[in-house]
Amino acid sequence: MFYSNPVMHTAGHATRVACCVLLLLGSPLIVSPCVASDFAVVGYLPEYRLGGFNYSAAFDTGLTHLLFFSLEIDSRGSPAALDRLPSREQARAARDAADRRDGKVLVSFGGNSRSQNFGRMATTPKLRANFISKLNGLLDEYDFDGVDYNWEYPNNDHEWHAWGDLMAESKKSLIPRGGRLRPGPSSSSAAIVTFTMYLDPQHYKIITRYDLLRDADFVHCMAYDQPHQHSTMSFFQSGIDQAKRNHFPLRKFTMGLPFYARHIRSGDPKTYAEIHGDLHNDHDDHVGEYYFNSRTLLTRKTESARHHGIGGVMIWELGQDVQPLSRPDSLMSAVRAGLPVIRTDSKGGDSPVPTFNGATRDDL
Repeated sequence: MFYSNPVMHTAGHATRVACCVLLLLGSPLIVSPCVASDFAVVGYLPEYRLGGFNYSAAFDTGLTHLLFFSLEIDSRGSPAALDRLPSREQARAARDAADRRDGKVLVSFGGNSRSQNFGRMATTPKLRANFISKLNGLLDEYDFDGVDYNWEYPNNDHEWHAWGDLMAESKKSLIPRGGRLRPGPSSSSAAIVTFTMYLDPQHYKIITRYDLLRDADFVHCMAYDQPHQHSTMSFFQSGIDQAKRNHFPLRKFTMGLPFYARHIRSGDPKTYAEIHGDLHNDHDDHVGEYYFNSRTLLTRKTESARHHGIGGVMIWELGQDVQPLSRPDSLMSAVRAGLPVIRTDSKGGDSPVPTFNGATRDDL
């Protein structure tokens, strides 16, 4: 991914659209709107974006999994950099917003320059057990649903095997949200465990060799940071094609969507919020020599992932968009426009799917 302060980077069948219920009551067919609850929209939120972030707007605009990015691991195998965690008030706001939409909140470990001591912890059974014990305390204290491992990257065969062991033990031993199950269709007694990898053929081979998907709920594929135009539709599609050729369980894949631009020659980044004022329509994909995913392209990518039976999309990162995310000109609303139906909240309400000019998806 791409992270720094302000921008740097670290992570079957077609979506089962619970489409409609058809009722024959001696009158015309009545189509009841339904919810596509099994397509994940995963979004990272780094600690330097927490101030003023509107969690309700994020979940109301289609987010299903919020990942707080990111903690590190110290030499004793304990969670470190705990000052990056949200405040109690922020954590509660995120939790409440997620619960209204049956969403999930996770904590992420690692990243490009934040993966020190991953190898030492994962390859040492005693340290691994200590880490999982301490992590259980964090899940309980902050009411998190699980963990995301953004280890960039293991250095040898022993460490790759250990990553698989870490995920297996996490899935077995972590207790989400203090074991307090909440009502809702996706409630579970098992913590959610995800990991992140760059979209690369070699990494696909590694996933197979070390069986990394066995105990993971999702693998988030970073489908961006390529030379030149950075994150094209063809690169995105190549990741889907590779997953199919390797006969991977497609429902465990989320394909990465960048919410930032990169300079076509230098690679320097700019957030979408920094450049969106210079755009004229949904199709614009560059400002000068800074290329990004247009709103139109993000909708197409989301629709393509659904069409091919991919489990969802992953966003790096939510704070790079215009705020709040419910704005009709946001990238998040463009992702939402690629979803099949309006998600219904726990109280039976729903919200429109906005586009750049304020129309809803029903108007398109």
